[in-house]
Amino acid sequence: MMRVIIKNKTDLIFLILTKILFAYSIYLFSTNFLQINFFAYPDMTAYKVCFGEGLIMVNLLYTQFLCSLNLNYEEAISSHSLILIASLINTFSICAFFLLFKDFLNRKGQIIFILLLALHPYLAIYFPRFFTDIFGSLGILLICYYSIKKIKIDTTFMFLSLILINFRAALIVPIVIYTIYEILKELKAEKTIHLGGILFIVLLGMNYLLYKVFADTFIINSNFYDNKILNIIFLLGFREGVANEGFMQVFFTTGLNGSLQFVISLILLAIHSLGFYAFIRFINVKKLHGIACSMTILIVPLLAIAHMRYLLPVIPLLLFSLSWNFFKKEG
Repeated sequence: MMRVIIKNKTDLIFLILTKILFAYSIYLFSTNFLQINFFAYPDMTAYKVCFGEGLIMVNLLYTQFLCSLNLNYEEAISSHSLILIASLINTFSICAFFLLFKDFLNRKGQIIFILLLALHPYLAIYFPRFFTDIFGSLGILLICYYSIKKIKIDTTFMFLSLILINFRAALIVPIVIYTIYEILKELKAEKTIHLGGILFIVLLGMNYLLYKVFADTFIINSNFYDNKILNIIFLLGFREGVANEGFMQVFFTTGLNGSLQFVISLILLAIHSLGFYAFIRFINVKKLHGIACSMTILIVPLLAIAHMRYLLPVIPLLLFSLSWNFFKKEG
């Protein structure tokens, strides 16, 4: 691994520096021009209760991590320590995605992929935010790594999955689906049953019971629109405020700010839509169908309430796929 990092050190340094500069620029633009409370985190109310003080509804390890640092209150999200931790995790995530997928791209494609990872506005917005979503990205990265490297599900995968799921419960769905896929693939190829994988699914089921109350509450929620087709549109290009308040309230009653955000959202909608098309092409051409399990993280939001924050864990996959569609390595 160290040899790979050293070999690609120029690309990684450029990616990291560009990402940090752009994320800081987005922060300044959002707070000064758009007048957005950059570190507002209403979800923090679900993470204020520490273990032993009451019922923890979801993301047990995330809650306990904040409690261990005495940072389980909303204003703590803007603390230097959590900003640093979030930035380090996101830096690792984008660098790992680049190193994992770069060999599928020619040199132009690698440069495009670096620029997309560094300059994607929504990735930049969440770069310094210690939200649970960043652990979703790590879970998707884990699935992609095992799938591309053709590694069978082992104790390392199970251990890391359980940790990440309890930081971001939404990972239960893709990890269960991927485990089932790997069990069936092994059964077909080797005529053997992966008992460890089956036990792991049982363990995940028990883990789910911890969060069942929260999951049931989430599922019955609906957004401003009854038309679930709009959930797809919100997921691919629009932030949470649009899904909750509607287009008119966010974009067309706030003057230039709203118009600018609307244009950016349309551009992101187009990029992510093309990314999904390219992703389907990629997994079929390369026969890497296990990676498709990553996208099942979107099922629950699409059934309930969807916006671009739920797309965040798979955005690097879409950006890679878009790069690959035009600049794939031949042969």
